[in-house]
Amino acid sequence: MRQLTSNQPLTQPDGGGQRAARFLRTGVFCTAVAALLWYLNLSDFPSALLVSLCVGFSITATFTLLQSVLERWLGPWLSPAVIIVVGVVCGLLISGVLRHGDPLFLIVANPGTLVLCLVLGIGGYLVVGTRGRLLQSRVRIAELERQQAQQAQQLAENQLKLLQAQIEPHFLFNTLGNIQGLIDTDPATAQHLVEKLTALLRRSLTRTRTRLISLREEMELVRDYLDIQEVRMGGRLSYAIDLASEVENLTVPPLLLQPLVENAITHGIEARKGPGHVAVSASRNGELLALKVTDDGAGLAAAGTTSKGTGTALTNIRSRLQALFGDNATLRLLENPSGGVCAELTLPFEPPESPRA
Repeated sequence: MRQLTSNQPLTQPDGGGQRAARFLRTGVFCTAVAALLWYLNLSDFPSALLVSLCVGFSITATFTLLQSVLERWLGPWLSPAVIIVVGVVCGLLISGVLRHGDPLFLIVANPGTLVLCLVLGIGGYLVVGTRGRLLQSRVRIAELERQQAQQAQQLAENQLKLLQAQIEPHFLFNTLGNIQGLIDTDPATAQHLVEKLTALLRRSLTRTRTRLISLREEMELVRDYLDIQEVRMGGRLSYAIDLASEVENLTVPPLLLQPLVENAITHGIEARKGPGHVAVSASRNGELLALKVTDDGAGLAAAGTTSKGTGTALTNIRSRLQALFGDNATLRLLENPSGGVCAELTLPFEPPESPRA
């Protein structure tokens, strides 16, 4: 993100549309001043309008041409005063030529006009200039917000790559070790594991390159993962997946559920003796999409964590959810009364955008 330094002017160069808008605002203000002077019987309207427009446009042109240069030399507070004085003098010289054929007529013969124009010039700067700066500030704020949104999105994508890099090597090495051990003793099971691992990696590589995938596709990744773990654990693991039909086509960020399933197996099922069960579900809860990964394993205390969860995978998931959904998405870890842990994700039911092809 580009930042202003102490050597840069406070105002950035105007585009053509901004310059035209500035001159238009000046013309409206000068016309209003001329009408006021005519109403107060201080001048006839044509003369007042001529002088007002000459002075106003001269000040505006001086701001447009010299503001960035003068701000570097004189600073942001003194430069407007110099610009107003230069603009008023130039405007009176021009209007003196146009009205009386003498550039010094309004300055020498009627010095009160000079004082009045300086006062009105300052007023115009405060009214017209302030409005222009507010509009510029809004444009600048919108641009900063757009850049911040892009950075947040890039951060979410980087976190996804990091999360994928953390999951795949550990899981891949364990699975390949199991395959190696089964080749001689149970080649059919080894072949089955190779097929499942190939399907999982193919889906993972394809779908984690997009920002959003359908919930059905995310569940397919989870199912492949659990199939492999079921074989690896030699019958200790059983699982169930419950995907409601009304939510299967909703889009979600990829790799939301697999880290939670891996935590359930690693810190829940494998952390205790005997068989274990993992249940994965997705359903609608009012205006929210509820995703749950439940295990009957060792529980939070045995895993050395709390209901908030502080693992790297959980931290990454929360950061990605924050970048994509703000405060509208949550991740909680709940202790099951009968033992084990329930990881509960809630997302807005309506996804922010459709997945990319």
